[in-house]
Amino acid sequence: MSNIKFDDEKSICWLFPKIMVLLRKKIQKRLNSVDLLWDQWIVLSQIYRFEGTNQKSISKSSLKNEASLTRTINFLENNNLVRREVSKKDKRAFLIYTTDQGKKIFEESEKLMDEVNNEINEIFNQEDLKVMQSLLLDLFENLE
Repeated sequence: MSNIKFDDEKSICWLFPKIMVLLRKKIQKRLNSVDLLWDQWIVLSQIYRFEGTNQKSISKSSLKNEASLTRTINFLENNNLVRREVSKKDKRAFLIYTTDQGKKIFEESEKLMDEVNNEINEIFNQEDLKVMQSLLLDLFENLE
């Protein structure tokens, strides 16, 4: 067990927020070219990947609360990036789809995200990268 204490700025509880701030800045700089915020991109990516899914599923997969998600989907819908359709199985539920414009913006932004991901991957050798990804997945699964 490590002797790193919480108040040590090398602790996980300090490093993760710092890394996330720097990563968000790097990503947001790229996403500015497609007029999306990081949180909007996360939701758009979930809708793109799971066309016709409902808001509850998007909330779960994106780790967003319902109110925040509703605001984000409203923004994306007002900007013609997604559309809602009433479910044929449950008239109370809406299914969400990307529009042609939303698909275009997502595909452009995905290239930008790939660039950021590749820049980060270049920091590590392949073996360290695999170990880090495995450790982060373990941490994620145990925090859920």
